[in-house]
Amino acid sequence: MIVVDHSAVVHVAAIRTQKIRSATLFTNLTNLTNLAIYSSPNGG
Repeated sequence: MIVVDHSAVVHVAAIRTQKIRSATLFTNLTNLTNLAIYSSPNGG
C-alpha cells in the first residue's frame, strides 16, 4: 500500500494549475497585442 501525502499532491496540482493559467494569460495578452497592432492604422 502506498501512502500519499495529500498536501503534497494538492501543492503539485496547484502549481500545475498556476502554470496553465499563466500560459493562458500570456497567450491571451499576445493575441490582444497582435490584434491591436493589426487593427491600428500603422500596423501590418
